[in-house]
Amino acid sequence: MDLHQKTMIGIDLGGTSIKFGLISSEGKILRKSKLKTPLSKDFQEIVELITKEVHRILLEEKLPKNEISGIGIGIPGVTNAKGEVVFANNLFWKNKPLQSSLEQRLGIRVKVGNDASLAGFGEFHFGAMRNTQNALLLTLGTGLGAGVIINGKVFHGSHYLGTEIGHMIIGENFYNCNCGNNGCLETFASATALVKYVAHLMEAGESSILKQEEGNQQKNITSQQIFDAARNHDKVAIKALDRFIRYLAMGIANLINIFDPEVIALGGGLSESGDLFLEDLRIIAKTHTYVKEENPTEIVIAELKNDAGILGSGMFVLED
Repeated sequence: MDLHQKTMIGIDLGGTSIKFGLISSEGKILRKSKLKTPLSKDFQEIVELITKEVHRILLEEKLPKNEISGIGIGIPGVTNAKGEVVFANNLFWKNKPLQSSLEQRLGIRVKVGNDASLAGFGEFHFGAMRNTQNALLLTLGTGLGAGVIINGKVFHGSHYLGTEIGHMIIGENFYNCNCGNNGCLETFASATALVKYVAHLMEAGESSILKQEEGNQQKNITSQQIFDAARNHDKVAIKALDRFIRYLAMGIANLINIFDPEVIALGGGLSESGDLFLEDLRIIAKTHTYVKEENPTEIVIAELKNDAGILGSGMFVLED
C-alpha cells in the first residue's frame, strides 16, 4: 500500500479523557471521538473501553482491519520498547502491558509512546515543526512535557527514559516538585508554577486584584486569571509572568545549547496566551545561549492544539 493511502487510528489517553482519531498519512482527520476516562483508572476497564471504541469506529466507517496500518497511543507517563506503561501517575498505572493487551483483543498492530513525545511528532509532520529534521515541542500546562524529534524520528533515549525536560533542574525553588526533587523547570514554568508563585507573593502580603476572599478562604486562582490580571497591569501577576518567562528562557537556552534544533514550538494551554510572553522569551533565551551572535533556532507557538496528540500517535505507527 502506498504511504499516501494509509489510514491509522491515533489515541490520546489522558487522566480525564480519551481522544480517538481516524487519520490519513496526509494529516487529514477523517473522524474524531472522545470518551471520559473512567474514574477508577482501572487498566482492564480502560483497555476494554478502547477496544469497544476502535471496533465501533471500524464498523461505522466500514473499514476492515487490514486497511488500518495500526493504532498509536500516547500515554501520560513512561513507556518502554515493548509498549508497556512503566508508570503513569495520572492513571495510577505501573508496569501495565498496554500494547500486548490491545493487540490480543483487536488483532491490529499497536504502538505506545509518551503523549508529549507523540504530540511533538504531530507538530513535526503537520504543524509548527514541519519541514525540519531536529525540533522540540514543549507542552506548557499543569506540568511541562516535551517531544523531541531528532533526524526526523521520535527520540526516547536509550532506556525510554529521556525527554523529561520538565524535570531539568534549573534552580532552587520555594516548593518541591511532585517528582520529589527541588528546582525542576516545571516548578518555574507551568500553570501550577504560576499559581503557586502568585499565592506565595500574596501570602507574603503583596497586594493584587487576584486577592479575592470569602471570609478567610482565598478562592482558587487559575493561570488564565493571572494572564488576565497581567493584561490589566497587576503588579503581582506581572511579577509572576516575568519569573515564568525568565526561567522558561533559561530552559530553552539549555535545549538550544544541547540539541541545536531548527524549531522549538510551545504548546499546551499556556501557549494560548503567547502574545503576553513570546517576544520577551525569544530575546531572553538568546541572551543565555552559548553562541549568541548566530543562533537561528526559531521559538514559535505550536499549531495543532488538541489534535497534535491523535495526529502524532497515528503517524507513530508508520515510524520504523
